[in-house]
Amino acid sequence: MTQFIQNIAVILLTLAINTLAFGNEPKGEIHSEHKGSLSPHVHGNAELHIVLDASQLSLALHSPAMNLLGFEHNANSPEQQAMVESTRINLKNTNALFLLNGGGCTLNQQSTDFSAILKTDVNVRADNKQGSHEDHDLDNDSHRDIEASYQYTCTKPDKLRSITVALHEVFTSIASLQIQWIVHSRQGAATLNHEHNEIHFR
Repeated sequence: MTQFIQNIAVILLTLAINTLAFGNEPKGEIHSEHKGSLSPHVHGNAELHIVLDASQLSLALHSPAMNLLGFEHNANSPEQQAMVESTRINLKNTNALFLLNGGGCTLNQQSTDFSAILKTDVNVRADNKQGSHEDHDLDNDSHRDIEASYQYTCTKPDKLRSITVALHEVFTSIASLQIQWIVHSRQGAATLNHEHNEIHFR
C-alpha cells in the first residue's frame, strides 16, 4: 500500500506542475470549492491517474458521486445504500472497466472510498457544528466525490502499449474522462469519451 501511495504522489506532484495541459475545462456544472482533485468538481467529468513504476502499475479514479450514483448527499435510504453497494461492486469489476493491452499485468490490490457518501449522523452533526450558519443544509448542498484505486503487477511492463477504458459504458453519466499518466519514463494527458476510449503510451 505504501508503494501505491508513493506512485500516486509522484503523478499528482508531477502533473500539478503541468496543470496547464488541462487549461480547457469542458463546460458543465462547476463547483470550484472542491479541493480533492486537480480539476474543479464538474458533473459529467472524472479523472484517471495512471503510473507505471518498474513493474507496478497504479490507476486512481476520482469522480463526482453524481456520475456514479446519481446523487451526492448521504446515502440514507435502503435504496440509496443499495445503489452504493451496487456501484462498489461495479468499481471492483476491473475486467469490465479496463483492458490492459500488453505488459502481462495482474491485479493484486484495489480499494474504493465512499466515505463522503456514507458519513454517519455523528460526523454530519460535527461538520455542521464546525461550519457557518449558511452550511446548515450540508447534506443536500455539498458536492462529494468517490475514489477508487487499482494496483497491478506487470511481468513485462515494457510491453504495455495502451489501456482501453470502459468506464463510460458502465457509468454512462461520465461524459469526459481526463487521463494523466506516467509510463515508460514518459508523461502525457488525454481526454477520453464515449467515442474515444483508449489511451496509448507509445
